[in-house]
Amino acid sequence: MTGRRGALVRRWGGRAVGLTITAVGLYIVLPSLLTMFQAWPQLSTVDVPWFFVLLALQAGRLVSLWWLTKLALAPARVGWGTTATAQLAGSAAAKVVPGGGAVGGVVQARILIGAGQPSGTVASGLGAIALLQNAVLFLLPILTIPALLIGPPPAKQLQLGLVVSVVLATVIVTIGVTALTWPAVLRTTGHGIGRVVHVVRRRTTPESVATGLLTQRQRIAEGFHGRWLRAVFATAATRMFDYASLVAALVAFDVHARPSEVLLAFVVSQALAIVPITPGGVGFVDLGLTGMLVLIGVPTETAVIATLLYRLFSFWLPIPLGLFAWTGWRISRHYSRPMTERAGVDPTVPPSGTGCVECEASGGWWVHLRRCTQCGHVGCCDTSPMQHATAHWRESGHPVITSFEPGEDWFWDFTTESGFLGPTMCPATEHPLDQPAPGPAGRVPDDWRDHIHE
Repeated sequence: MTGRRGALVRRWGGRAVGLTITAVGLYIVLPSLLTMFQAWPQLSTVDVPWFFVLLALQAGRLVSLWWLTKLALAPARVGWGTTATAQLAGSAAAKVVPGGGAVGGVVQARILIGAGQPSGTVASGLGAIALLQNAVLFLLPILTIPALLIGPPPAKQLQLGLVVSVVLATVIVTIGVTALTWPAVLRTTGHGIGRVVHVVRRRTTPESVATGLLTQRQRIAEGFHGRWLRAVFATAATRMFDYASLVAALVAFDVHARPSEVLLAFVVSQALAIVPITPGGVGFVDLGLTGMLVLIGVPTETAVIATLLYRLFSFWLPIPLGLFAWTGWRISRHYSRPMTERAGVDPTVPPSGTGCVECEASGGWWVHLRRCTQCGHVGCCDTSPMQHATAHWRESGHPVITSFEPGEDWFWDFTTESGFLGPTMCPATEHPLDQPAPGPAGRVPDDWRDHIHE
């Protein structure tokens, strides 16, 4: 009985604590949320074009996020539709379910894996995205310091905030490229930061800070191998489209404020969003952003309605979009359950061997293996130097492949560029476990990374 009680506590104790914290947090912020929503009728005073501006800016943010996800999952094949569905559904879950980001990540990963993406690639890719996004978020407060030191601009200068977002994105990309290209620069910076922190916290040493930064850099570089320049650009675009949305919401109400001060308010709101008190930071972000806007001189009433307009597009609108994406995914899964009869799929045909047919004949090597589901031809993936699986499709017209890697059972249709749930193929469904990847043993050059396709 004691063991059973202990198991129940371990299973439900953490959830109960999390739900209690969420309930208390919502109780605290409920008055501010009600105050903000009472300002809803004032949105009718906003000129209609500003709604389209905010919609376009948030669309740019989402497209940047989808691009970043595709970069993180490469060289695996993933379509824009699958990427968008996974991100929208995951984001919606993070905004409405206690547990926030963790739950959203699980939902996003489930959809991507269900679409045929290798679970290991999905896990490492989403981890790299989180690291890069947090790195850019932590960089933004540093960039606000020189901006705040610049003298007050002209009276109606907030419109320049849209230009400022482009400048900041350029600076972020430059810093990111520098950090990922020259580790020595990052180490020196880490030592400098460590010395400052050491004055306040004696246990923190310059070397520990530098080592921590280099470790995170290595994880990001590995997650976006050969694609980190585009990844940094996509991440910077994501943040700056969001910042530009806040600027547009303020300009819509003819607010006069310095773009640098608005940037500081934006950074604070983004930091509050990752605090797991309420789902998606609802209430706390709104209250914190409104308070920061009031501190920089925006009238209280205007700060409330501007925050409502910004959050309407950045927080609330993606929730029904995510619900729609999740529902569509569930319906598509229901109607695309494994079928024994599908054009280009014959479960009774065995694989041609344990390695790529053409590479074995020519003495070449491969990274991963793919199996034609119509004739059993085993060819190398698109990351491999020769890309024989795709070449086989173009020559034979056989449209479907399945993974020939251990632990993977996804199917891919070249003609529709989409993954699906396929039937159980006859053995063998994977290459021998003692066969390395890249392989085969003895034929992979030491500099193999320089020969693969990204």
